[in-house]
Amino acid sequence: MKRALIIVPFVLVVLLAVALVAPGFMDWNQYKGQAQQQVKTYTGLDLELAGDIGFTILPSPRFMAEGVTIKAPEGSKSETLVAFERLDVNVDLMPLLSQKLSIKYITLVKPHVNLEMLETGKLNAMTPELEALTGGEQQDQSQSAKTAPPAISLDKIVIDDGQFSYYDHKTKAETLIRNINADLMAKTLFGPYQANGSLFYEGNSADFDLQAEKFDAKAQQLNPKLKLTLQPGDIELSYAGTLNFKETVGGQGALSLNIPNVAKALEQNKISGINGLNVPLKVKGLLTADTQKADYRDFELSLGENAFTGSFGALVDPLKYALELKTQKTANIAELLPDLAIFKKGTFNLKVEGDGQTTKIHEGIIKLDGEPVGGH
Repeated sequence: MKRALIIVPFVLVVLLAVALVAPGFMDWNQYKGQAQQQVKTYTGLDLELAGDIGFTILPSPRFMAEGVTIKAPEGSKSETLVAFERLDVNVDLMPLLSQKLSIKYITLVKPHVNLEMLETGKLNAMTPELEALTGGEQQDQSQSAKTAPPAISLDKIVIDDGQFSYYDHKTKAETLIRNINADLMAKTLFGPYQANGSLFYEGNSADFDLQAEKFDAKAQQLNPKLKLTLQPGDIELSYAGTLNFKETVGGQGALSLNIPNVAKALEQNKISGINGLNVPLKVKGLLTADTQKADYRDFELSLGENAFTGSFGALVDPLKYALELKTQKTANIAELLPDLAIFKKGTFNLKVEGDGQTTKIHEGIIKLDGEPVGGH
């Protein structure tokens, strides 16, 4: 009996050690089919695993996969929805015992994400399974119990050299963001989120800092606070408001712009021929925009010590725009634009309309050095 009391615990320890270490020596590639079926069940999406996959438990559970592709649903322009060279997932062991998944970190190497707004007004990524999973559609309790994954929390996601594209099937507009390097934190898969990093968009690099509340799956809405610092020029853009995905991508919120030195920013962006403007520029107002139109209302603009107010609206197709701009006090023209030093001071109240080919002053009152110069 005494011998049994000693041997049994020893055997249990050995068996436990084997169970923990053995996964590192197993060929997990034989389980690719099961992994693909699980993804299909939960998301309705087809998963391809072209590279090796692996799993270890010590010192903490870790899953690795290479050459991963998730195919885009039918009707998408792109063949792939998500693809990446390598996925590395590290989780906490203890929460697994209570059927909870606490992810310590996820590393994504060269992930490519291709989102599309279909003719139906839905994102190509939002399958019926994902809508049911996120609460976008109702499902019976028995089906929910079959497909609901464990509760998931995310401590950190590291994105290494990522790429994001967005295509609107109605407008044919396409956006491409490259060289994304970021750290993302999320309490659940659907937020709240925190993220910071850098990216490359339309010839400019940008550092970003993002905070967002939990994604509202039913309304297809996110409420972000975003700050971008564009280079060259140290141009700062800040946005706080809503971002909607339900019918077309758009949003409404407070948008502000800050340029420390306009002349320097113009020079660094290879815009020459303008002398002066060695002053900061600040703008803030309410932006309402989608892929078809933009409306920037009641903005306040300061250029050095000169103050202006106004509004701006534009349609994309066909191109039309309207601008209202008014000086709050007499502007110092000689200081801003030395080449126009023939006029020292000026005030104006302008309403301008255009369509890309012609520009008209609909209403205008302009005074230079106190003298009116026309308008109608």
